[in-house]
Amino acid sequence: MKSLKRVLAALALAFFANFSMAQNTDHKATPEQKAQRQTERLTEQLSLTTDQQAKVKEINLAAVSKNESARNDKSLSEEAKKQSFKRNEDARKQMIKALLTPEQLKKFEENESQRTEKKQNFPKDAKKLETGERKTAN
Repeated sequence: MKSLKRVLAALALAFFANFSMAQNTDHKATPEQKAQRQTERLTEQLSLTTDQQAKVKEINLAAVSKNESARNDKSLSEEAKKQSFKRNEDARKQMIKALLTPEQLKKFEENESQRTEKKQNFPKDAKKLETGERKTAN
């Protein structure tokens, strides 16, 4: 019986250790890896050409690198960092938009609109979870 408990405890520990490591993988990714992932996601969503992929990857890498620099700058306040991230993201989007065909641009803007909507709804849902509110089925 004791060995069964030990095995179950070891399995549970391994599961939770693996789960917690999976949560932090993006934070440990290099700027190049993050830029590559962003580029792959856009390539899949927008069917980017090879030429577009190379240019988008450069844009993504520049933005990620700037964000890393701001994140590591101890002289910046959290608010200043947020403003820097927003400026970098806005500039990144504008440069990417300039590379897209009209069809790709339409899809890009639709995707951005959906992301914005999700972001706006997320705090409301998160606040409900924090306060213990539950959705009721009518």
